[in-house]
Amino acid sequence: MLQNKKAVIVTLMIGTSMAAIDSSIVNVSLPAIQKQFDASLDDVSLVITAYMTTFLLCIPLTNWLKQRIGYYNLYLGSIVIFLMGSMFCSLAKELPVLVIARVLQAVGGGAISPTALAILSESLPKK
Repeated sequence: MLQNKKAVIVTLMIGTSMAAIDSSIVNVSLPAIQKQFDASLDDVSLVITAYMTTFLLCIPLTNWLKQRIGYYNLYLGSIVIFLMGSMFCSLAKELPVLVIARVLQAVGGGAISPTALAILSESLPKK
């Protein structure tokens, strides 16, 4: 069992919250993104569609990746990939670059929640 359960829970909650918030927070900024990139609403909607599709496709891969690199490495790697995607989103000067950065975010984000739940279920007492 883990020595500092509260620290583990808080760490996992922060990562899971980042991924959960990121999946919907872009909805609020769609008009600003549309204006910034001078794009149609259909084009801007790719920012959301690409993220959600990639996010959903990555979730089932979590178990396969866990068996190869372990939960803790997978969680850390997912956070790093998610943060890299976030950084690239902030630097995007063109809409296609933003969409690709959102896909990178989703690759990390798609593994964060299931990995966090698996770590909790295996590391804490069943009670």
